[in-house]
Amino acid sequence: MPILRVTQASSVIRLVKAGKLTPVQKLPGLRGAYLFNRADIEALAAERAAFDAELGRRIQDIHDGKGIPLDPAQLARDLGESA
Repeated sequence: MPILRVTQASSVIRLVKAGKLTPVQKLPGLRGAYLFNRADIEALAAERAAFDAELGRRIQDIHDGKGIPLDPAQLARDLGESA
């Protein structure tokens, strides 16, 4: 899934199990493919990009001496993510 920048199917399965991504359909069979709504994939990618950008900004602020040490749990709360 290039939009989400994941290369392993297991990464997508983790997103599904965590409730961050909901398949529209699962094809038949033990290893049947999951099908997703493109808008859901793009929305999740945008959320992840915003999180990454904010994390990068905060790290840069710390590096520049402008910020306080980064607390990952606080960052997750600030961005509405689960830690």
